[in-house]
Formats: sequence, structure tokens, C-alpha cells
Amino acid sequence: GSDPSVPEDVAAEIRERGGTAMAHHGDVSDFAYAETLIADTVAEYGRVDFVCNFAGILRDGLSYKLSPEDWTAVIENNLTGQFAPLRAAAAHWREANKAAGDDGFDRQRSYLAVSAGAARGSLGQANYAAAKAGILGMVRSVSTELVRSDVR
Repeated sequence: GSDPSVPEDVAAEIRERGGTAMAHHGDVSDFAYAETLIADTVAEYGRVDFVCNFAGILRDGLSYKLSPEDWTAVIENNLTGQFAPLRAAAAHWREANKAAGDDGFDRQRSYLAVSAGAARGSLGQANYAAAKAGILGMVRSVSTELVRSDVR
């Protein structure tokens, strides 16, 4: 979202309950930001065990009326916004496992948001369905690549 106080409020609540948390606010579809997010997490905690990403937006419109801007916004946020942090984390995982001689297989994971719209589509959501279906294909491809580096 666009409100920078939200991540800090969530992190504060986690800390109040005895957990550890670091707040970050930015555009997860921006590759440079995603790399900074992962680098800052590694700097703070020493490693990244998993990425949990539920970023998503809707810009509904019938396909013949859907503006190019609404198409692009949904694809950028919902698909690129899933890939950019995963890409940054995957690079970290591969290097960390190689350096440590550790397989990391018991802890390194990524959880990405998809929906039934990926398979069945919905009225006025061609952009959303395309992005979510893209995530499924992306996850299959990336998991095939990363299993060679002992990352699931």
C-alpha cells in the first residue's frame, strides 16, 4: 500500500508481543527495491529463510474496455511484484548455501499469492487472471531451477 505507517505499525505490534520485526515500505515490483529489502534483511538477521508475499491489486474492467494503464498496473504489481523479491531471495539463498556448504532445504521457502482466478478466470479480470496464472508458471520454473541449489 501507499501508507508507510502500516508496515511500521505491524512491526511494532510484533515487537510488543515479544517477536522481532523490521518494517520496510516500498514497491515490490521494483527490482532495486526488492534487492534492498533482501539485503537489509540479511544485514539485520544474518539470513533470509523464507519470503512470504501477498502483494496484489485489482483494476477490474471488461477486456475490450480495460485501459493499458490498468492492465500494466496489475501485471506489474501482481506478477512482477512476486518475481522481484523472489529473484533477490533466490540469489541470496544460492550464494549462502554455496558459502556455508549448507543445503538450506529444510528452511528456505517462498510463499506467493495465487488464486482460483489463475485457472478459471473471472468476468472483468483478464489482467488479474493473467498475472496469477503467470505466478503459477513462474513458480514451477523457478522451483525447477532452485532445487539444484537445494532451495525449495
